[in-house]
Amino acid sequence: MNLLIIYVLAIVIVVFVIGLGIGWVLTKDSTLSQKSKLKTGNSIAVTIVWMFAVVADVFMTGYTLSPLVHAIMGAVVGYFFTDGDVDVDLTGD
Repeated sequence: MNLLIIYVLAIVIVVFVIGLGIGWVLTKDSTLSQKSKLKTGNSIAVTIVWMFAVVADVFMTGYTLSPLVHAIMGAVVGYFFTDGDVDVDLTGD
């Protein structure tokens, strides 16, 4: 196996574990309203990261993202923003 692939996999695993730990700490003792805010923030963060991946896929010739990843992310983002699940109010009212 290529050494670069091993480094990338190790970095991905470490970042995943760090994110998992941060998510656990943030939601461990939070109230229901706090969890709703965290879910909204998570939804927006996932959408933004996916948008960056799509832009990178378009503009960087050497970078390709599997259509399966796009399908999975579309399902995840679609689930987050269904009626009654995540309500994003940008007006502040």
